[in-house]
Amino acid sequence: DLLFALRDRHQTSLVLVTHDPALAARCNRGYRLQGGLQGGELTPWQ
Repeated sequence: DLLFALRDRHQTSLVLVTHDPALAARCNRGYRLQGGLQGGELTPWQ
């Protein structure tokens, strides 16, 4: 919650790496890595 609040308050970007789908769902945009390569942008419901 703190990181997201700071992001919003300072109107900046937050780069987050996670394996937690619930946490990823709170982000505005997401990308999947497969085999060390960018595997595509995730839609908000993925």
